[in-house]
Amino acid sequence: MLAGCGGEDEDPLTKREFVAVANSICTAADKEVVQRLSTYMQEQPNGGAGQTQAQLFAGAVEDILLPAAEGKIQEIGSLQPPPADERRIGAFLGEMEAGVEAVERTAPTYEPLKASLYEFEKRFFPAGRIAGEYGIDDCR
Repeated sequence: MLAGCGGEDEDPLTKREFVAVANSICTAADKEVVQRLSTYMQEQPNGGAGQTQAQLFAGAVEDILLPAAEGKIQEIGSLQPPPADERRIGAFLGEMEAGVEAVERTAPTYEPLKASLYEFEKRFFPAGRIAGEYGIDDCR
């Protein structure tokens, strides 16, 4: 079992339960990201005036996007998956962690991401593929 994947005292969830909870975790995290991004500019000194798009994007990555991805990993990792699916869920979480690490390697400027949410999300495509194949469609 992947470190951080559920507790040993907990009964494992059924696949249906696991998928439902994981989907709700991702949906809630994504809604929070959208809400925080929509107010991000207003929270910046002078409404972001004097900062380049790349600087604003780097701040959003550090303050909003990476913490959201890390939160998903932690919350889903705390669930007890069905025993037969532990390896697949471990692979999903491992790819999520690899996505975070890939983004962190571009710090502090995040220049390889080209100030693009799509470029950020590309680092998580392998995790999304595994999630989708398992039925966790809201974590793509």
